[in-house]
Amino acid sequence: MGLGYIWPKNVVQRPSEANLPGPTFTSSTKYFMKLHDHKHLGTTNHSPYVAGFDYTTLAGAGVPAYSGSGPLLPENNMWTIIENYHADMNDMIPILFTRNVAAESLAAKVTESDGHKQLYFDTSWKTPFSNKGAVFIRKSGGMIKIRSKYMIWKVAYNRQTFDANADENIFHRTCLI
Repeated sequence: MGLGYIWPKNVVQRPSEANLPGPTFTSSTKYFMKLHDHKHLGTTNHSPYVAGFDYTTLAGAGVPAYSGSGPLLPENNMWTIIENYHADMNDMIPILFTRNVAAESLAAKVTESDGHKQLYFDTSWKTPFSNKGAVFIRKSGGMIKIRSKYMIWKVAYNRQTFDANADENIFHRTCLI
């Protein structure tokens, strides 16, 4: 459609990332503010990048909704999003996940022998779900709700193997929190 690339990229660019498309963001909250055109919120110029997206979709499961004034706060955003998304990514890789999942526990590479490795929770967020479970949204649009006892790579990645680091120009497994 001739529109700009909207997926976020890493704020700290590596030389191989210099030509990656996309704006840079320091958090998923700032990214979602851009998607919702927060700068023009409440004006006749308000034009969100994604039709139907508003801040109410970021709340739930104990995460309070945006108050309607001021900037969107991390407290009103239950989602974390990966950076440097590329169309060549495996459909099973989660692109969104609830903020209670520690981003550093996600994989950049999964081999057949890695399925037992644990995902773990970010203890700084009690909501959503505390340490009881998490939700992942996959590139394919599929959603998986994982209870804490199943927080392992083979469940999160649907028993798929991949190496996101194989081509640095495609995708780095860093996440916005």
